[in-house]
Amino acid sequence: MAVPTARQLKDAAALVRRKGRDMNGTFQVEGWRSVMAAIDAGASIDHVFIAPSLVLPEGEASRLVGCGTIFELSDAEMKKLSD
Repeated sequence: MAVPTARQLKDAAALVRRKGRDMNGTFQVEGWRSVMAAIDAGASIDHVFIAPSLVLPEGEASRLVGCGTIFELSDAEMKKLSD
């Protein structure tokens, strides 16, 4: 897992607001089931942010392979990125 740069965190945090989503032409998906649904639908995924407190269902972590860069964030950092 990679460590995000300050710029990547700032860009991801901007997606919480409509203005940030409109400027970037992207949006964020929150929650394991929603992320899996996006993968199943063939969505293009740039980054995946995971908190260490996240417990993934058995075998599900392997589904993230090929989904862009995977970052592990602290719970505090994750709260800044979520709605």
